[in-house]
Amino acid sequence: MISLLAVILGSASLTFAQDKCGALATSDLGKVESYLMRRYKLSPTVKPQTTVLWTTPDCFRRLLVRMHGSNQALSLEVYLSPDRRFLTTDYYDLESDAAAQDRANDAARSAALDSGDRPVLGNAAAKLRIVVFYDDQCPACAALWPALEQVTRKYGSQAALKLRFFPLQSIHPWALDAATLGYCTWIRAGADAFWQLHEFFRTEQSQFSVDNVRHLATERLRLISPDTLSAIGGCLEDRTARNEVFSDMELGARFRVNSVPAIFVNGHRVSSNTETEIVTYLEDALRAGKAMPANP
Repeated sequence: MISLLAVILGSASLTFAQDKCGALATSDLGKVESYLMRRYKLSPTVKPQTTVLWTTPDCFRRLLVRMHGSNQALSLEVYLSPDRRFLTTDYYDLESDAAAQDRANDAARSAALDSGDRPVLGNAAAKLRIVVFYDDQCPACAALWPALEQVTRKYGSQAALKLRFFPLQSIHPWALDAATLGYCTWIRAGADAFWQLHEFFRTEQSQFSVDNVRHLATERLRLISPDTLSAIGGCLEDRTARNEVFSDMELGARFRVNSVPAIFVNGHRVSSNTETEIVTYLEDALRAGKAMPANP
Protein backbone atom coordinates (compact mmCIF):
# COMPACT_ATOMS: atom_id res chain seq x y z
CA MET A 1 0.00 0.00 0.00
CA ILE A 2 2.88 2.35 0.84
CA SER A 3 4.59 1.70 -2.49
CA LEU A 4 1.34 2.25 -4.40
CA LEU A 5 0.81 5.54 -2.55
CA ALA A 6 4.36 6.56 -3.42
CA VAL A 7 3.72 5.85 -7.09
CA ILE A 8 0.48 7.87 -6.99
CA LEU A 9 2.17 10.78 -5.24
CA GLY A 10 5.16 10.61 -7.57
CA SER A 11 2.90 10.63 -10.62
CA ALA A 12 0.97 13.57 -9.21
CA SER A 13 4.23 15.42 -8.57
CA LEU A 14 5.39 14.92 -12.16
CA THR A 15 2.01 15.99 -13.51
CA PHE A 16 2.14 19.13 -11.37
CA ALA A 17 5.67 19.82 -12.58
CA GLN A 18 4.57 19.55 -16.20
CA ASP A 19 1.72 21.97 -15.56
CA LYS A 20 3.98 24.39 -13.67
CA CYS A 21 6.79 24.30 -16.23
CA GLY A 22 4.63 24.43 -19.34
CA ALA A 23 4.96 22.50 -22.58
CA LEU A 24 8.03 22.58 -24.78
CA ALA A 25 7.61 24.32 -28.10
CA THR A 26 8.23 22.41 -31.31
CA SER A 27 11.15 24.75 -31.94
CA ASP A 28 12.74 23.71 -28.61
CA LEU A 29 12.61 20.03 -29.59
CA GLY A 30 13.90 20.86 -33.06
CA LYS A 31 16.89 22.65 -31.54
CA VAL A 32 17.72 19.58 -29.43
CA GLU A 33 17.41 17.25 -32.42
CA SER A 34 19.47 19.49 -34.69
CA TYR A 35 22.28 19.69 -32.14
CA LEU A 36 22.38 15.91 -31.57
CA MET A 37 22.37 15.23 -35.31
CA ARG A 38 25.43 17.47 -35.66
CA ARG A 39 27.03 16.15 -32.48
CA TYR A 40 26.91 12.53 -33.66
CA LYS A 41 27.52 13.32 -37.35
CA LEU A 42 24.36 11.61 -38.51
CA SER A 43 23.18 11.58 -42.11
CA PRO A 44 20.52 14.14 -43.13
CA THR A 45 18.32 11.15 -44.05
CA VAL A 46 18.06 10.20 -40.36
CA LYS A 47 14.68 11.20 -38.94
CA PRO A 48 14.72 12.20 -35.26
CA GLN A 49 11.76 11.82 -32.92
CA THR A 50 11.71 13.24 -29.40
CA THR A 51 9.45 12.28 -26.52
CA VAL A 52 9.25 14.08 -23.17
CA LEU A 53 9.38 11.25 -20.64
CA TRP A 54 8.85 13.36 -17.56
CA THR A 55 9.47 16.76 -16.01
CA THR A 56 11.09 17.17 -12.59
CA PRO A 57 9.62 19.59 -10.01
CA ASP A 58 12.42 22.06 -10.84
CA CYS A 59 11.64 21.87 -14.58
CA PHE A 60 14.40 19.64 -15.88
CA ARG A 61 12.84 17.59 -18.69
CA ARG A 62 13.85 14.00 -19.39
CA LEU A 63 13.86 13.49 -23.15
CA LEU A 64 14.07 10.32 -25.24
CA VAL A 65 15.54 11.18 -28.64
CA ARG A 66 15.34 8.45 -31.28
CA MET A 67 17.20 8.96 -34.56
CA HIS A 68 16.53 6.43 -37.32
CA GLY A 69 17.90 6.07 -40.84
CA SER A 70 18.35 3.25 -43.33
CA ASN A 71 21.77 2.31 -41.93
CA GLN A 72 22.05 4.42 -38.78
CA ALA A 73 20.22 4.27 -35.49
CA LEU A 74 20.79 6.09 -32.23
CA SER A 75 18.70 6.51 -29.11
CA LEU A 76 19.56 8.84 -26.24
CA GLU A 77 17.97 9.87 -22.98
CA VAL A 78 19.01 13.33 -21.85
CA TYR A 79 17.86 16.08 -19.52
CA LEU A 80 17.08 19.52 -20.93
CA SER A 81 17.77 22.35 -18.51
CA PRO A 82 14.93 24.67 -17.39
CA ASP A 83 16.29 27.49 -19.56
CA ARG A 84 16.26 25.03 -22.52
CA ARG A 85 19.92 25.70 -23.30
CA PHE A 86 21.85 22.79 -21.77
CA LEU A 87 21.70 19.00 -22.16
CA THR A 88 23.01 16.55 -19.58
CA THR A 89 22.80 12.79 -19.28
CA ASP A 90 22.62 12.75 -15.47
CA TYR A 91 20.50 14.50 -12.92
CA TYR A 92 21.50 14.20 -9.26
CA ASP A 93 19.38 15.23 -6.30
CA LEU A 94 21.85 15.90 -3.48
CA GLU A 95 19.12 15.28 -0.91
CA SER A 96 18.34 11.78 -2.17
CA ASP A 97 19.81 8.43 -1.04
CA ALA A 98 22.56 7.75 -3.62
CA ALA A 99 22.71 4.00 -2.92
CA ALA A 100 18.95 3.67 -3.23
CA GLN A 101 19.03 5.62 -6.47
CA ASP A 102 21.76 3.33 -7.84
CA ARG A 103 19.67 0.27 -6.98
CA ALA A 104 16.63 1.79 -8.65
CA ASN A 105 18.66 2.64 -11.77
CA ASP A 106 20.08 -0.91 -11.95
CA ALA A 107 16.57 -2.36 -11.63
CA ALA A 108 15.27 -0.11 -14.41
CA ARG A 109 18.19 -1.01 -16.68
CA SER A 110 17.76 -4.72 -15.93
CA ALA A 111 14.08 -4.59 -16.88
CA ALA A 112 14.90 -2.86 -20.18
CA LEU A 113 17.75 -5.25 -20.97
CA ASP A 114 15.57 -8.29 -20.22
CA SER A 115 12.84 -7.18 -22.61
CA GLY A 116 12.30 -8.65 -26.06
CA ASP A 117 12.96 -12.01 -27.67
CA ARG A 118 16.74 -12.33 -27.97
CA PRO A 119 19.18 -15.27 -27.90
CA VAL A 120 19.57 -16.70 -24.39
CA LEU A 121 21.82 -19.38 -22.92
CA GLY A 122 20.80 -20.87 -19.59
CA ASN A 123 17.63 -20.24 -17.65
CA ALA A 124 15.88 -17.11 -18.92
CA ALA A 125 14.09 -16.83 -15.55
CA ALA A 126 17.31 -17.03 -13.50
CA LYS A 127 17.91 -14.46 -10.78
CA LEU A 128 21.35 -13.64 -12.14
CA ARG A 129 21.09 -12.31 -15.67
CA ILE A 130 24.09 -11.45 -17.82
CA VAL A 131 23.51 -9.33 -20.92
CA VAL A 132 26.24 -8.79 -23.50
CA PHE A 133 26.10 -6.33 -26.39
CA TYR A 134 27.88 -8.21 -29.17
CA ASP A 135 29.31 -7.59 -32.63
CA ASP A 136 30.03 -10.64 -34.83
CA GLN A 137 32.98 -8.88 -36.49
CA CYS A 138 34.56 -7.85 -33.18
CA PRO A 139 37.70 -9.85 -32.29
CA ALA A 140 37.38 -9.02 -28.57
CA CYS A 141 33.79 -10.31 -28.57
CA ALA A 142 34.87 -13.55 -30.23
CA ALA A 143 37.71 -14.00 -27.74
CA LEU A 144 35.56 -13.37 -24.66
CA TRP A 145 32.51 -15.40 -25.64
CA PRO A 146 33.80 -18.89 -24.60
CA ALA A 147 34.49 -17.60 -21.08
CA LEU A 148 31.01 -16.07 -20.79
CA GLU A 149 29.46 -19.29 -22.05
CA GLN A 150 31.53 -21.38 -19.64
CA VAL A 151 30.50 -19.34 -16.60
CA THR A 152 26.82 -19.51 -17.62
CA ARG A 153 26.91 -23.28 -18.12
CA LYS A 154 28.82 -23.76 -14.88
CA TYR A 155 25.94 -22.32 -12.88
CA GLY A 156 23.24 -24.15 -14.83
CA SER A 157 19.71 -22.95 -14.13
CA GLN A 158 20.93 -20.20 -11.81
CA ALA A 159 22.28 -17.94 -14.57
CA ALA A 160 21.22 -16.65 -17.96
CA LEU A 161 23.35 -15.10 -20.70
CA LYS A 162 21.45 -12.91 -23.15
CA LEU A 163 22.96 -11.64 -26.40
CA ARG A 164 21.98 -8.29 -27.84
CA PHE A 165 23.10 -7.16 -31.27
CA PHE A 166 25.41 -4.14 -31.43
CA PRO A 167 27.21 -4.01 -34.80
CA LEU A 168 29.76 -1.19 -34.94
CA GLN A 169 29.00 -0.20 -38.51
CA SER A 170 31.68 2.47 -38.85
CA ILE A 171 34.53 -0.02 -38.36
CA HIS A 172 32.88 -3.41 -38.98
CA PRO A 173 31.20 -3.27 -42.39
CA TRP A 174 29.68 -6.78 -42.45
CA ALA A 175 28.52 -6.85 -38.82
CA LEU A 176 25.05 -5.39 -39.52
CA ASP A 177 24.28 -8.10 -42.08
CA ALA A 178 25.56 -10.75 -39.66
CA ALA A 179 23.38 -9.39 -36.86
CA THR A 180 20.33 -9.35 -39.14
CA LEU A 181 21.05 -12.94 -40.22
CA GLY A 182 21.43 -13.89 -36.57
CA TYR A 183 18.15 -12.30 -35.54
CA CYS A 184 16.29 -13.96 -38.43
CA THR A 185 17.77 -17.34 -37.53
CA TRP A 186 16.86 -17.01 -33.86
CA ILE A 187 13.28 -15.95 -34.57
CA ARG A 188 12.54 -18.19 -37.55
CA ALA A 189 14.73 -21.30 -37.07
CA GLY A 190 15.27 -21.52 -33.32
CA ALA A 191 18.06 -21.70 -30.77
CA ASP A 192 20.09 -24.62 -32.14
CA ALA A 193 20.44 -23.10 -35.61
CA PHE A 194 21.23 -19.67 -34.17
CA TRP A 195 24.04 -20.87 -31.91
CA GLN A 196 25.59 -22.85 -34.77
CA LEU A 197 25.55 -19.75 -36.96
CA HIS A 198 26.87 -17.64 -34.07
CA GLU A 199 29.79 -20.04 -33.63
CA PHE A 200 30.45 -19.97 -37.39
CA PHE A 201 30.75 -16.19 -37.33
CA ARG A 202 32.91 -16.34 -34.20
CA THR A 203 35.43 -18.93 -35.34
CA GLU A 204 35.67 -17.89 -39.00
CA GLN A 205 35.74 -14.10 -38.67
CA SER A 206 38.65 -13.70 -41.07
CA GLN A 207 36.74 -15.42 -43.88
CA PHE A 208 33.93 -12.86 -44.09
CA SER A 209 33.57 -9.63 -46.01
CA VAL A 210 30.71 -7.28 -46.74
CA ASP A 211 30.42 -8.95 -50.15
CA ASN A 212 30.27 -12.59 -49.04
CA VAL A 213 28.77 -12.67 -45.55
CA ARG A 214 25.23 -13.42 -46.71
CA HIS A 215 26.35 -16.11 -49.12
CA LEU A 216 28.63 -17.90 -46.65
CA ALA A 217 26.07 -17.67 -43.84
CA THR A 218 23.20 -18.99 -45.95
CA GLU A 219 25.39 -21.86 -47.18
CA ARG A 220 26.16 -22.75 -43.58
CA LEU A 221 22.46 -22.63 -42.72
CA ARG A 222 21.80 -24.94 -45.67
CA LEU A 223 24.31 -27.41 -44.20
CA ILE A 224 22.57 -27.24 -40.83
CA SER A 225 19.29 -28.10 -42.51
CA PRO A 226 17.46 -27.15 -45.70
CA ASP A 227 14.47 -26.46 -43.47
CA THR A 228 16.53 -23.91 -41.55
CA LEU A 229 17.37 -21.96 -44.69
CA SER A 230 13.76 -22.15 -45.84
CA ALA A 231 12.56 -20.88 -42.45
CA ILE A 232 14.43 -17.58 -42.73
CA GLY A 233 13.43 -16.95 -46.35
CA GLY A 234 12.38 -13.35 -46.85
CA CYS A 235 13.44 -12.28 -43.37
CA LEU A 236 16.62 -10.56 -44.54
CA GLU A 237 14.66 -8.26 -46.83
CA ASP A 238 12.05 -7.57 -44.16
CA ARG A 239 12.70 -4.19 -42.53
CA THR A 240 11.35 -5.58 -39.27
CA ALA A 241 14.46 -7.72 -38.76
CA ARG A 242 16.90 -4.86 -39.30
CA ASN A 243 14.79 -2.59 -37.12
CA GLU A 244 15.06 -5.14 -34.31
CA VAL A 245 18.85 -4.93 -34.59
CA PHE A 246 18.59 -1.13 -34.59
CA SER A 247 16.44 -1.33 -31.45
CA ASP A 248 19.28 -3.18 -29.67
CA MET A 249 21.71 -0.53 -30.86
CA GLU A 250 19.38 2.15 -29.51
CA LEU A 251 19.09 0.36 -26.20
CA GLY A 252 22.85 0.13 -25.92
CA ALA A 253 23.29 3.80 -26.75
CA ARG A 254 20.67 4.64 -24.14
CA PHE A 255 22.91 2.95 -21.55
CA ARG A 256 26.08 4.53 -22.97
CA VAL A 257 27.41 1.53 -24.81
CA ASN A 258 29.92 2.78 -27.36
CA SER A 259 32.23 -0.23 -27.60
CA VAL A 260 31.87 -4.00 -27.47
CA PRO A 261 31.69 -6.36 -25.79
CA ALA A 262 29.63 -4.45 -23.20
CA ILE A 263 28.40 -6.54 -20.27
CA PHE A 264 25.67 -5.92 -17.72
CA VAL A 265 24.87 -8.10 -14.71
CA ASN A 266 21.36 -7.54 -13.34
CA GLY A 267 21.42 -4.09 -14.88
CA HIS A 268 24.85 -3.10 -13.51
CA ARG A 269 27.55 -2.32 -16.09
CA VAL A 270 30.73 -4.38 -15.69
CA SER A 271 33.60 -1.95 -16.07
CA SER A 272 36.41 -4.53 -16.22
CA ASN A 273 38.29 -4.84 -19.48
CA THR A 274 40.14 -8.15 -19.37
CA GLU A 275 38.68 -11.64 -19.61
CA THR A 276 40.07 -12.58 -16.19
CA GLU A 277 38.56 -9.51 -14.50
CA ILE A 278 35.18 -10.02 -16.17
CA VAL A 279 34.98 -13.71 -15.27
CA THR A 280 36.04 -12.92 -11.68
CA TYR A 281 33.31 -10.28 -11.46
CA LEU A 282 30.69 -12.71 -12.75
CA GLU A 283 31.82 -15.43 -10.34
CA ASP A 284 31.69 -12.98 -7.42
CA ALA A 285 28.21 -11.81 -8.43
CA LEU A 286 26.98 -15.39 -8.66
CA ARG A 287 28.40 -16.26 -5.25
CA ALA A 288 26.93 -13.09 -3.75
CA GLY A 289 23.57 -14.24 -5.07
CA LYS A 290 24.15 -17.62 -3.36
CA ALA A 291 24.40 -19.46 -6.68
CA MET A 292 26.19 -22.80 -6.51
CA PRO A 293 28.06 -24.33 -9.44
CA ALA A 294 26.01 -26.98 -11.22
CA ASN A 295 29.22 -28.31 -12.80
CA PRO A 296 32.05 -27.57 -10.35
